[in-house]
Amino acid sequence: MKKNGFISTTLIYTFFIIFLLLMIFLLNNYSRVRYLLGEIKYDIKNSFSEISMADINLNIFVLNPTINDYELVKEMPEGGYLLNGDVSYCRNGGTISYVNDEIIIDAKERDYCYAYFTAYSRDVTINVYKETIAGTKYFNEKNYTKVDAIPGDTYEFNTYECTNGAKVEYKNRKFNIDTAGQAECNIYFNRIGELQELVFMQEADTCEDGYTIGKKYQRVASAPTTGYRYIGYKCDSAEATVTYLNGKFTIESEIETVCYAYFNKNTGGAQINYFIESIDGVYNSVIDAPTFGYTYNSAKSKCLNGGKITVDASNKVTVNSTDDVCDVYFDLRKRDVQLEIYVMNRETGKWEVGKVPKVGYEIYNAGCNPNNASIEYKNGKLEIESDGPTVCTVYFR
Repeated sequence: MKKNGFISTTLIYTFFIIFLLLMIFLLNNYSRVRYLLGEIKYDIKNSFSEISMADINLNIFVLNPTINDYELVKEMPEGGYLLNGDVSYCRNGGTISYVNDEIIIDAKERDYCYAYFTAYSRDVTINVYKETIAGTKYFNEKNYTKVDAIPGDTYEFNTYECTNGAKVEYKNRKFNIDTAGQAECNIYFNRIGELQELVFMQEADTCEDGYTIGKKYQRVASAPTTGYRYIGYKCDSAEATVTYLNGKFTIESEIETVCYAYFNKNTGGAQINYFIESIDGVYNSVIDAPTFGYTYNSAKSKCLNGGKITVDASNKVTVNSTDDVCDVYFDLRKRDVQLEIYVMNRETGKWEVGKVPKVGYEIYNAGCNPNNASIEYKNGKLEIESDGPTVCTVYFR
C-alpha cells in the first residue's frame, strides 16, 4: 500500500510539472505570435508611404481625439502640438527630435522615420492683455487690460510671462506653448501708435444691440462694402470724433478710446455713400443727401459697377442698379452767407451734419465768422440777416 501511494504521488507531481512547462511554452509562443501580428499590422499601415527613394523618408501622424488614433497628414501640425517620443521611431536606428517647430533626424543610413504628434495639455491657461492708458494690470512700466481675443492690427505682440517654465511662440496670430505640464501664461500686446481703436459693427440677425433702435450688430474684421452702408459711430470717450472720408476712417481724440463704426444692411437698391463739401473744401461723409445749400457734383460722383446716378432738384439720389456701390458728392453753394447745420443724435449724443429740424429741437449754440449776422429760429425756420459775407454754424439739440 505504501508503494502504491508513493507511485501515485510521483505521477501527480510529474503531470503537474509537465503541465506547467507546457503552459509556459504556449504563453511564450502566443506572446511572440501576437507581437509579430502587431508588427505586421503596424508595418502594413505605414508601408504605403515608404515608396520614396529619398535617404530619409519622414511620415507625420497626428492624434485624432475623436477616434483616439493617429492619422497620416501631409504637413507639419501648427502650434499647439508636441512630439510623442514614446511611439516616434526610425526603422534603421535614426533618432527624431522636435525643436522650434522643426523635426531633426539624425541617421547614418537610409531610413524610414515616423513622427507622432499629440496636442499639448489643455491645462495651459492663456491670459491676453493689450496696452491701455488706464489698465487693470501694470507690467514693465505700462498699463494693460485683459481682453477675450487677440487684438487687431493696431497692436503687436510684445512679451509674455509663464509659470512652470513654459515658453510661448507667437506666429501668424497663433500661440505655440511649450510646457511640460500645467502652466498659466500672461501674453502682452503693445499698441502701435496712439491709443485709439476702431471696431467695425455690421448689422446681423442676432448679437449685440447697437446704433439703431431695434437692430442688432456683430463685430467684423473690416468695414463691409457691398450690401451695407455706414450710418454713424459711437465712442467710449465723449470727446472723440470719427471722420469717414473717401472710404477711410480717422479717430480724433486726445485720450485713449474705442470707437465703433456701424453699418446697416441695404434694404434694396444700391449702396450709396454721401459726401458733402465743407467750407475749407474738404468732402466729409454724411448719412443722407443734403436738401439745400449744396449742388450735385456729377463729375466727382461715380458707381463702382457702372450704375447711373440721377439727382433731382431736391437732391434725392437714385441709382439704376440694385447691385452697386456709389459715391455721391455735393458741393457747397458759394454765397454771401454759408451755413453749416449740426443736429444732436439723441441715440448717441453726437453732433451730426444735418438740416434744419422742423419740430422738437432748439438752438444750442450758434455763431458767425465774421460776427456780422443775426440768427433766429422760429416755427421750424432758420432766418439769418447779414451785413456782408459770413460763415454761420448752428447747433440744434
